[in-house]
Amino acid sequence: MLYEILKEAIVSLGRNRTRSILTLLGIAWGVSCFVVLFAYGDGFSKALGLGFSYFGDNVTILWNGQTSKQAGGQKAGRRIAMQLSDVEEVRKGAPLIKRISPEFYRTYPLQSTRRLTSEGVRGVNEEYGDMRGHFIEEGRLLSPEDVQFARRVAVLGQGLRLKLFSEAPAIG
Repeated sequence: MLYEILKEAIVSLGRNRTRSILTLLGIAWGVSCFVVLFAYGDGFSKALGLGFSYFGDNVTILWNGQTSKQAGGQKAGRRIAMQLSDVEEVRKGAPLIKRISPEFYRTYPLQSTRRLTSEGVRGVNEEYGDMRGHFIEEGRLLSPEDVQFARRVAVLGQGLRLKLFSEAPAIG
């Protein structure tokens, strides 16, 4: 029975060569399109994951903003500005949060003994580095004592270190 079916299929393919070749090309084209689109989607997914990994795992970020609706006698569009005290309020009110850090960002002129540049500076606390998964090549991250005593400590990225110090040591 199977032999008869295969024999009939081969004879049919031989009689209708053009249709058979076009069908084969259509199937090959469909499979190749699927493979390309699947690879593209997988690559996009990995790139997106890599981009978001900069922010850290299981991280929620809150920004200042404005209200979208009127509530409590206040107009819509009212500016909401977070304060440093809000960090402690969130820490007290949400015990499941493991780490929390404020982040203030501003561009400042930065100077070493020989060079001057203007770069973005982030003001954070000691929990920030662990939250974001930062790796330190030399030196250390901020400590609780640095924050407590308001020490003048900075963690430099590789690009800024090269701009300010070239190959000279940046620690010290």
